[in-house]
Amino acid sequence: MTTEKQIEANRENANFQNSQKAEKSVIKRGERGKFLKGHAPKSPGAPKLTAEQKMIRRTVRELIEEYEESLAESLPQLSSVLKKKALEGDIGAIKEIHDVIGAGKSKTAPPIVPIQINFQEEREKYG
Repeated sequence: MTTEKQIEANRENANFQNSQKAEKSVIKRGERGKFLKGHAPKSPGAPKLTAEQKMIRRTVRELIEEYEESLAESLPQLSSVLKKKALEGDIGAIKEIHDVIGAGKSKTAPPIVPIQINFQEEREKYG
């Protein structure tokens, strides 16, 4: 039979071992939150790709390249159609042209252009 003293000694030993493990697993940081030298966690890096994953990536890359080439060939024909639709007032076409040429994405405010409007002629027409 085990005595109470042996049980208590075993508990203390287990607690001591657990506290040592906990101290080893604690990531130590400095005052500003940076890892202390020798305490940064080790990163295993990116996982290795399987042969199947490599083949899928290569195939997708080739499909994208083919798509870009065919798109580049058809853009001259599409640009005239897009321009025509924009001139007819198609909002989607206008937006697409603005997105492509980068209109409205300037970090600085656009220059203010003064416009002179003469309403006198319209007032005379409609009295």
